[in-house]
Amino acid sequence: MKSRRKALKSLVGEKVVKISDYRAMRNGRSSRRLAVVTDKKDLAEGLSEELKSKAEVLVFDSRFALEQALKGGEWDGVVLDERVLREEASTLCEKIKKNSKLEDVFVMILSEVTDKEAVRIGYEKGCDEWITKAQDVTHLARLLSHHLNG
Repeated sequence: MKSRRKALKSLVGEKVVKISDYRAMRNGRSSRRLAVVTDKKDLAEGLSEELKSKAEVLVFDSRFALEQALKGGEWDGVVLDERVLREEASTLCEKIKKNSKLEDVFVMILSEVTDKEAVRIGYEKGCDEWITKAQDVTHLARLLSHHLNG
């Protein structure tokens, strides 16, 4: 009986493929790419450190720099810091989601705004997550990791 169990475990072990490995093969890339628009150095460094084994984190300091980068490459996620972009965050999110090449890109908006109307507008423009008072970089990294790999 034990030998059958061992054989079965061995067989199953050889047939299991991690979903992350499959996605990497499917995309032809070894890691995910995440664009972060912020001027908060601690946030950028924290996300880079927390996600170093899961994603390549590239930081941009302006809307223009991000738009140029989005034109020339494949992206899996974008984090828009509304504290830097102000009202441009929702507009930029809408622009990303309307682009047929970028419509599947995960978009997160970091904001200090808790007004329900502003949040509603953000979701209507296409954002996937609206995070208020983003203090905990570890929590943000876990959430991003879930969305990038999920």
